[in-house]
Amino acid sequence: GLGRANAQASAALGLLRSAPPAANASARLDEAIAALRAIAETYRATPSGEVAALRLGDLLYAGGRYDDALGAYQTYLARYPRGPFALQARVGIGYGYEAKGDLAKAAAAFGEAADQFGDHPLASDALLGLGRAQEALGKTEEAIKAYTRLAEKPGAGAGREIAQQR
Repeated sequence: GLGRANAQASAALGLLRSAPPAANASARLDEAIAALRAIAETYRATPSGEVAALRLGDLLYAGGRYDDALGAYQTYLARYPRGPFALQARVGIGYGYEAKGDLAKAAAAFGEAADQFGDHPLASDALLGLGRAQEALGKTEEAIKAYTRLAEKPGAGAGREIAQQR
């Protein structure tokens, strides 16, 4: 049943974390990506499959594969539009576009995440990304609005200090 599938997915994720490193870092990255893809697909109806789908985007982003990361985050949102990691996927989309230099799309993604999840503690990342993208686009007024929202957000922590410095 679902409980057994979730246990298998959790075990597979655990093996992925503890596997010995490949001699070649690129080969290790490829192995990890393949393993996460398999877990995300095979166990997509389980919490572990959902986690694997998000982590796949994170790993692709960390490996500099921004187009693939964007696809993984978009797939996550298509499968789990109200999932517990939807904010992280939306922010990941913003980071992906920002890394590719598409600041208008980055600003749109960060803005959507901030608007949709404004009360979530991690919405600070979206507001900071929005301000940064708007600033880089030369949209100073919009950047100030984003940074002000961040500075006024309860629990913004370090994000508040960054926003106040900007």
